[in-house]
Amino acid sequence: MLCHEEESSGYPAESALGSDNTRITTLKQFRDEVLASSRFGRALIKTYYTTAPVLSRLVNSSPLFKQMTIKLIDAILPIVKNHWMKNKITVFNKLNTQRTESYKCSTI
Repeated sequence: MLCHEEESSGYPAESALGSDNTRITTLKQFRDEVLASSRFGRALIKTYYTTAPVLSRLVNSSPLFKQMTIKLIDAILPIVKNHWMKNKITVFNKLNTQRTESYKCSTI
């Protein structure tokens, strides 16, 4: 899991929505549970944190950029939730299959 000290004005998503917004919580969980588990995801996280200060200043200084950021987040969230749920279902099904096969072996 990647942990970062976060300030409401330090990251574009939080600057646009506020740090206690449920959309921010969802994005953080997706970052920690999905993105951080792959090399590509970790590269995306690193890119986000590298560019975040500049983007955050734009969000804080431009109402138009802030609205664009909110629209982008709202467009991304359904994709994130869909991928995340598919991933959780796949993991659940694999665990369930393993338990079932383990049970079959132990009853023979």
